[in-house]
Amino acid sequence: MGKIGVNEQCPCGSGKKYKKCCINKQIEERNNRILEKENLDREYINGKEEHSAKIKFCMNYYQELFPEHKIINMTNVLTTDNYKEIQLKNFNKNTIMLTERTDTNGELFDEKSNNDQNDLIVMYKGSYRTFEAISIMKYLNDVKKMIETRDKGYSDN
Repeated sequence: MGKIGVNEQCPCGSGKKYKKCCINKQIEERNNRILEKENLDREYINGKEEHSAKIKFCMNYYQELFPEHKIINMTNVLTTDNYKEIQLKNFNKNTIMLTERTDTNGELFDEKSNNDQNDLIVMYKGSYRTFEAISIMKYLNDVKKMIETRDKGYSDN
């Protein structure tokens, strides 16, 4: 279906011109989608402002290890639905994203992890690792290797 002219009959079947019927509703829906995306982008850029002790420790630890990288908390933002979009947005950036398991993102953890005790996801340039935050030291080399490998592999971009 092509673009509807403002003076054409409304496709809803009311018999009114489009400009006198559904155009405002569609404009409002479009504006709401734009606003929702802007809010998501704002949350995404800023990350979660209040951090749990676990996520704060991990963020501080990774910031010390990777000072040239931006470390952000995606706990309030990341879901199964937007996971790929967020990974793609950061693909060519030096942004390490951390997400703590919550009731709203638990499905993503279930999808990405084979261990229901894993409560943290670290994402970087399309890669991710899940683990128990309490075991950050145990998985540090794995995360460090992931980041260094991705940096090396995509340094030409």
